[in-house]
Amino acid sequence: SLLVNYGAYRRSIAWDDVFTNSIAVSWPEDLLVDGEYVLDGEFSLAGAITIAADEVVRVKAGSQLHVDADVIFTIADGGQFIVEAGATVTFDIKSRIDVRGEWLIAQGVTIQSGSGVQFNIY
Repeated sequence: SLLVNYGAYRRSIAWDDVFTNSIAVSWPEDLLVDGEYVLDGEFSLAGAITIAADEVVRVKAGSQLHVDADVIFTIADGGQFIVEAGATVTFDIKSRIDVRGEWLIAQGVTIQSGSGVQFNIY
């Protein structure tokens, strides 16, 4: 995972305020479980990232994924993004998701969107 200091937003520079579940560029190997990248807990996409062909990313029930402002999240042809029942995915302002693969949303999932968000489904 990538350490990102959000202290400026909380008026703090304490190490405890650094959110350690920020992901950017590539999926961390420590999230790999039985061939899938499993997000269990609170996670943030802090930079552009792609689910490549033959990759599966799963957001577990009760977990939260936040796509930061201006971030482009891509699901490539052959990739899968699975969101389990009870999970929440939030897209911050001007973020974007490009879906060329599969985005599987279970019943009971919450999808939240800020202003200027783009959902491009091909």
